[in-house]
Amino acid sequence: MRDEMKPAIVSLTLILCAAAIILLEFGGQRQLKPQQHHHFQNQNPPIPHSTPASMDSSSTNSHSDVLHHFFFFDVLKDGRIDFFYPPTPLIPPADDPLTGVKIKDVQISSDVSARVFLPPLSPAQKLPVMLYVHGGGFCMQSAFNAIYTGFVTDLAARARIIAVSVEYGLFPARPIPACYDDSWEALRWIASHADGSGPDPWLNEHGDLKRLFLAGDSAGA
Repeated sequence: MRDEMKPAIVSLTLILCAAAIILLEFGGQRQLKPQQHHHFQNQNPPIPHSTPASMDSSSTNSHSDVLHHFFFFDVLKDGRIDFFYPPTPLIPPADDPLTGVKIKDVQISSDVSARVFLPPLSPAQKLPVMLYVHGGGFCMQSAFNAIYTGFVTDLAARARIIAVSVEYGLFPARPIPACYDDSWEALRWIASHADGSGPDPWLNEHGDLKRLFLAGDSAGA
């Protein structure tokens, strides 16, 4: 393979993988019955975005209850947010036995965390670094769920990169521009390792910050 063809092939692979994620995740969830909605009170104090403020999957809403209709949710006249999809289950970090990728979670700030992926490498080896921003309309999905953990694990192993998958704030707990601010905070955190004195030893010892890439799918792209 000629070197000048590699970036195009990597880009095409990312696009195809992102499309597969969207089809697998949303294709199955769209089969939910219309009454299986999840309600959130947007007047509650801010909470971690992986936990709904309130939920009532047994009730239904008439069209007269809806103030604004959006692709992923309705805003109801009583102030609730009616999501069409259930909250995504989260999984803890665990090293992947198939690829040998090491996985851990880091706390970047009080509001921002990330899942970091380190592929197998020699002690002195330096690898490119990638910041990955997951999709989900800025209102659902997580860097800590099984789909994105598996996808970024495979990406880190195949591309031979250190991947940092940011867990950014989601609506309604943390509306826009939280998703942008949190992703920017994650990028700044990665950049703080440029001289080898950052807070994370994996990036200090093995990250080549001269080769830093941004990637994502759907809203995260």
